[in-house]
Amino acid sequence: MADRLRYKISFVVQVMDGFRNMPVQGKQVSVFIEGEKPPIQKEGGYFVFVNLSTSQFNVQIEGDAFLKKVEQVNLEEAAEKYGFLKVYMIPDNRYPIPAGTTCIEGKAAKGSKITLLFWKGLRPFQLLEDYIKDSAQTDKLRMFAPENSELDGRQFYIENKGEKTGEFFYVARSEELRTNEYRLESPLNNNYDRIGTNIYVVYTTYVNEKESFFFPVMVTGEASCDVICETIDGTRISKWIPLQTGVVNQIKFEEEER
Repeated sequence: MADRLRYKISFVVQVMDGFRNMPVQGKQVSVFIEGEKPPIQKEGGYFVFVNLSTSQFNVQIEGDAFLKKVEQVNLEEAAEKYGFLKVYMIPDNRYPIPAGTTCIEGKAAKGSKITLLFWKGLRPFQLLEDYIKDSAQTDKLRMFAPENSELDGRQFYIENKGEKTGEFFYVARSEELRTNEYRLESPLNNNYDRIGTNIYVVYTTYVNEKESFFFPVMVTGEASCDVICETIDGTRISKWIPLQTGVVNQIKFEEEER
């Protein structure tokens, strides 16, 4: 009997509410891998898959108030980069947002990727050290994050002060919160100054079948962002918009722009 009750833990997924930055309760989402047994649900938004039959698979996550997410996983790479996979779910227009929430709503081609880069309204992080000159640590950086935030799976944009070029990057794992050290999905392409370099918060959503998208965000005070639309065929259009806080802000990518 004891032998039959032993499980080999194969992979762990933590599902987060991307708006509230809190774990999603099990009943709010369905997490599955095609052809595998359902995961064991744990507190804190954890879903534990055991005895997987393959090391490469797609994790699918669905919920009534969130956009569907599909994450491609290679177990060998995931074990090195993440330890476990942390997924931030994107709210859709069925999400129960509080009254007075700032929202962005728009129209664009079906299936387009919408990237929201916040210049104001969300406090930027500060670069402490980028390690780019140390070949042994090119996939790590240190940045000041409020309350030593766990930023696994989050996307950011970095650029040197006064320059108009920068790059997007993902945090793969919080390496050491005490020293504000984070491991990146991939190394940065450029060097960045230690002092005065801001790191801006980035969010991503997608355009639905009705050619619309919706995104709520907790901004404060004066706010603005770039809304970048990337269509399925690779066309990329960017618009800067000032945000009125507490209301739904409208934006439209015209047919001739796509």
